[in-house]
Amino acid sequence: MICAVHVRRMLAIVAATALFSAGCAEPQIPQSDTTPSDNAAEALDETDQFGDALSDAITDLTGTLTAINTVLATNATDVESLKAAADTALDLLLFNNPAVFPATPGDSERDGSGDDLLTVVLTAARQKGGLNADMVTSALRDTLAGDLGAWERDPESMRTLALTAFGPTPELTTQRAAQLQADGMRAIAWLAFARTQQSVPVIREALANAQTHLDIVSFSVQVANAA
Repeated sequence: MICAVHVRRMLAIVAATALFSAGCAEPQIPQSDTTPSDNAAEALDETDQFGDALSDAITDLTGTLTAINTVLATNATDVESLKAAADTALDLLLFNNPAVFPATPGDSERDGSGDDLLTVVLTAARQKGGLNADMVTSALRDTLAGDLGAWERDPESMRTLALTAFGPTPELTTQRAAQLQADGMRAIAWLAFARTQQSVPVIREALANAQTHLDIVSFSVQVANAA
Protein backbone atom coordinates (compact mmCIF):
# COMPACT_ATOMS: atom_id res chain seq x y z
CA MET A 1 0.00 0.00 0.00
CA ILE A 2 2.80 2.41 0.99
CA CYS A 3 4.69 1.60 -2.21
CA ALA A 4 1.65 2.39 -4.35
CA VAL A 5 1.21 5.78 -2.69
CA HIS A 6 4.91 6.51 -3.13
CA VAL A 7 4.74 5.61 -6.80
CA ARG A 8 1.74 7.84 -7.36
CA ARG A 9 3.51 10.76 -5.68
CA MET A 10 6.58 10.25 -7.84
CA LEU A 11 4.49 10.21 -11.01
CA ALA A 12 2.73 13.42 -9.96
CA ILE A 13 6.09 15.13 -9.35
CA VAL A 14 7.40 14.02 -12.75
CA ALA A 15 4.28 15.26 -14.50
CA ALA A 16 4.41 18.64 -12.74
CA THR A 17 8.09 19.03 -13.58
CA ALA A 18 7.44 18.29 -17.25
CA LEU A 19 4.57 20.81 -17.37
CA PHE A 20 6.68 23.49 -15.70
CA SER A 21 9.57 22.88 -18.09
CA ALA A 22 7.25 23.17 -21.08
CA GLY A 23 5.84 26.48 -19.79
CA CYS A 24 9.32 27.97 -19.30
CA ALA A 25 10.76 26.99 -22.65
CA GLU A 26 12.91 29.62 -24.37
CA PRO A 27 10.86 31.67 -26.86
CA GLN A 28 11.75 31.18 -30.51
CA ILE A 29 13.01 34.45 -32.07
CA PRO A 30 12.31 34.76 -35.80
CA GLN A 31 15.51 34.96 -37.78
CA SER A 32 15.89 37.91 -40.18
CA ASP A 33 17.52 37.54 -43.56
CA THR A 34 19.52 40.73 -42.88
CA THR A 35 21.55 41.86 -39.93
CA PRO A 36 21.96 45.41 -38.58
CA SER A 37 25.44 45.46 -40.07
CA ASP A 38 23.99 44.57 -43.48
CA ASN A 39 21.51 47.47 -43.26
CA ALA A 40 24.26 49.86 -42.18
CA ALA A 41 26.44 48.74 -45.08
CA GLU A 42 23.61 49.32 -47.55
CA ALA A 43 22.98 52.81 -46.16
CA LEU A 44 26.70 53.58 -46.38
CA ASP A 45 26.84 52.36 -49.98
CA GLU A 46 23.90 54.61 -50.89
CA THR A 47 25.55 57.59 -49.19
CA ASP A 48 28.79 56.88 -51.06
CA GLN A 49 26.89 56.73 -54.35
CA PHE A 50 25.25 60.10 -53.76
CA GLY A 51 28.59 61.55 -52.68
CA ASP A 52 30.27 60.24 -55.83
CA ALA A 53 27.47 61.65 -57.99
CA LEU A 54 27.88 65.07 -56.39
CA SER A 55 31.66 65.03 -56.82
CA ASP A 56 31.29 64.01 -60.47
CA ALA A 57 28.77 66.77 -61.11
CA ILE A 58 31.03 69.37 -59.51
CA THR A 59 33.97 68.11 -61.56
CA ASP A 60 31.92 68.61 -64.74
CA LEU A 61 30.90 72.11 -63.67
CA THR A 62 34.34 73.31 -62.64
CA GLY A 63 35.87 71.67 -65.72
CA THR A 64 33.53 73.67 -67.93
CA LEU A 65 34.33 76.87 -66.07
CA THR A 66 38.04 76.17 -66.54
CA ALA A 67 37.46 75.60 -70.26
CA ILE A 68 35.65 78.93 -70.48
CA ASN A 69 38.51 80.74 -68.79
CA THR A 70 40.96 79.08 -71.14
CA VAL A 71 39.01 80.55 -74.05
CA LEU A 72 38.96 83.96 -72.40
CA ALA A 73 42.73 83.90 -71.90
CA THR A 74 43.19 84.18 -75.65
CA ASN A 75 46.28 85.84 -77.05
CA ALA A 76 44.28 87.35 -79.90
CA THR A 77 45.11 90.95 -80.72
CA ASP A 78 42.18 91.89 -82.94
CA VAL A 79 38.66 92.92 -82.03
CA GLU A 80 36.84 90.18 -83.92
CA SER A 81 38.85 87.36 -82.38
CA LEU A 82 38.34 88.76 -78.90
CA LYS A 83 34.61 89.08 -79.52
CA ALA A 84 34.59 85.51 -80.77
CA ALA A 85 36.10 84.42 -77.45
CA ALA A 86 33.29 86.23 -75.62
CA ASP A 87 30.72 84.51 -77.85
CA THR A 88 32.22 81.09 -77.18
CA ALA A 89 32.21 81.71 -73.45
CA LEU A 90 28.56 82.77 -73.54
CA ASP A 91 27.69 79.67 -75.54
CA LEU A 92 29.25 77.48 -72.84
CA LEU A 93 27.49 79.37 -70.09
CA LEU A 94 24.04 79.76 -71.62
CA PHE A 95 23.45 78.26 -75.05
CA ASN A 96 25.31 74.98 -75.48
CA ASN A 97 23.93 71.57 -74.58
CA PRO A 98 25.04 71.09 -71.89
CA ALA A 99 25.42 74.66 -70.74
CA VAL A 100 26.18 75.85 -67.23
CA PHE A 101 22.77 77.50 -66.78
CA PRO A 102 19.33 76.12 -67.73
CA ALA A 103 17.75 77.34 -70.93
CA THR A 104 14.08 76.55 -70.20
CA PRO A 105 12.03 75.67 -67.12
CA GLY A 106 11.86 72.12 -68.44
CA ASP A 107 15.56 71.62 -67.78
CA SER A 108 15.14 72.04 -64.05
CA GLU A 109 11.73 70.37 -63.80
CA ARG A 110 13.11 67.02 -64.94
CA ASP A 111 14.56 66.40 -61.47
CA GLY A 112 18.15 66.61 -62.59
CA SER A 113 17.77 64.76 -65.87
CA GLY A 114 18.25 68.04 -67.72
CA ASP A 115 21.64 68.61 -69.21
CA ASP A 116 22.46 71.99 -67.69
CA LEU A 117 25.25 71.70 -65.13
CA LEU A 118 23.62 73.88 -62.48
CA THR A 119 20.58 71.59 -62.28
CA VAL A 120 22.73 68.46 -62.24
CA VAL A 121 24.83 69.69 -59.32
CA LEU A 122 21.79 70.94 -57.39
CA THR A 123 20.01 67.63 -57.83
CA ALA A 124 23.04 65.64 -56.70
CA ALA A 125 23.39 67.86 -53.64
CA ARG A 126 19.73 67.42 -52.71
CA GLN A 127 19.99 63.66 -53.06
CA LYS A 128 23.08 63.47 -50.90
CA GLY A 129 21.85 65.81 -48.18
CA GLY A 130 23.80 66.79 -45.08
CA LEU A 131 26.09 69.70 -44.25
CA ASN A 132 28.41 69.16 -47.22
CA ALA A 133 25.55 69.25 -49.70
CA ASP A 134 24.08 72.33 -48.01
CA MET A 135 27.42 74.11 -48.36
CA VAL A 136 27.61 73.25 -52.06
CA THR A 137 24.08 74.55 -52.60
CA SER A 138 24.96 77.77 -50.75
CA ALA A 139 28.10 78.19 -52.89
CA LEU A 140 26.04 77.80 -56.07
CA ARG A 141 23.56 80.39 -54.83
CA ASP A 142 26.10 82.88 -53.52
CA THR A 143 28.69 82.75 -56.31
CA LEU A 144 27.23 81.18 -59.46
CA ALA A 145 23.53 81.78 -59.88
CA GLY A 146 21.98 83.95 -57.19
CA ASP A 147 18.28 83.11 -56.84
CA LEU A 148 18.22 79.37 -57.52
CA GLY A 149 14.44 79.23 -57.46
CA ALA A 150 14.20 81.94 -60.10
CA TRP A 151 16.57 80.00 -62.36
CA GLU A 152 14.34 76.94 -61.95
CA ARG A 153 11.07 78.80 -62.52
CA ASP A 154 12.03 81.35 -65.18
CA PRO A 155 15.55 80.87 -66.55
CA GLU A 156 14.83 83.03 -69.60
CA SER A 157 14.22 86.08 -67.44
CA MET A 158 17.37 85.39 -65.43
CA ARG A 159 19.44 85.05 -68.60
CA THR A 160 18.02 88.31 -69.93
CA LEU A 161 18.77 90.04 -66.63
CA ALA A 162 22.43 89.04 -66.77
CA LEU A 163 22.83 89.71 -70.49
CA THR A 164 21.55 93.27 -70.17
CA ALA A 165 23.31 94.32 -66.94
CA PHE A 166 25.96 96.45 -68.60
CA GLY A 167 26.44 100.03 -69.74
CA PRO A 168 28.28 101.75 -72.57
CA THR A 169 31.47 102.05 -70.53
CA PRO A 170 33.46 99.79 -68.20
CA GLU A 171 32.59 102.05 -65.28
CA LEU A 172 28.84 101.80 -65.81
CA THR A 173 29.12 98.08 -66.45
CA THR A 174 30.95 97.68 -63.15
CA GLN A 175 28.08 99.44 -61.37
CA ARG A 176 25.32 97.48 -63.08
CA ALA A 177 27.03 94.11 -62.81
CA ALA A 178 27.56 94.70 -59.09
CA GLN A 179 23.77 94.81 -58.68
CA LEU A 180 23.49 91.21 -59.88
CA GLN A 181 23.29 88.51 -57.23
CA ALA A 182 26.26 86.30 -58.06
CA ASP A 183 29.63 86.14 -59.81
CA GLY A 184 28.43 83.80 -62.52
CA MET A 185 25.82 86.34 -63.59
CA ARG A 186 28.36 89.16 -63.41
CA ALA A 187 30.63 87.20 -65.74
CA ILE A 188 27.75 87.00 -68.24
CA ALA A 189 27.27 90.77 -68.02
CA TRP A 190 30.95 91.45 -68.74
CA LEU A 191 30.90 89.08 -71.72
CA ALA A 192 27.79 90.74 -73.11
CA PHE A 193 29.51 94.11 -72.70
CA ALA A 194 32.62 92.82 -74.49
CA ARG A 195 30.57 91.90 -77.55
CA THR A 196 29.47 95.54 -77.97
CA GLN A 197 32.94 97.10 -77.88
CA GLN A 198 35.41 98.04 -80.60
CA SER A 199 38.52 98.65 -78.49
CA VAL A 200 41.00 95.82 -77.94
CA PRO A 201 42.08 97.05 -74.46
CA VAL A 202 38.47 97.49 -73.34
CA ILE A 203 37.47 94.05 -74.57
CA ARG A 204 40.51 92.47 -72.96
CA GLU A 205 39.61 94.09 -69.65
CA ALA A 206 36.05 92.81 -69.92
CA LEU A 207 37.21 89.27 -70.62
CA ALA A 208 39.60 89.44 -67.68
CA ASN A 209 36.79 90.60 -65.39
CA ALA A 210 34.64 87.68 -66.51
CA GLN A 211 37.52 85.31 -65.80
CA THR A 212 37.90 86.66 -62.29
CA HIS A 213 34.23 86.11 -61.52
CA LEU A 214 34.30 82.55 -62.86
CA ASP A 215 37.44 81.79 -60.85
CA ILE A 216 35.55 82.81 -57.71
CA VAL A 217 32.75 80.39 -58.59
CA SER A 218 35.11 77.46 -59.19
CA PHE A 219 37.06 78.07 -56.02
CA SER A 220 33.98 78.44 -53.84
CA VAL A 221 32.24 75.33 -55.12
CA GLN A 222 35.35 73.19 -54.76
CA VAL A 223 36.00 74.44 -51.23
CA ALA A 224 32.38 73.74 -50.27
CA ASN A 225 32.56 70.20 -51.63
CA ALA A 226 35.81 69.50 -49.77
CA ALA A 227 34.36 70.62 -46.43
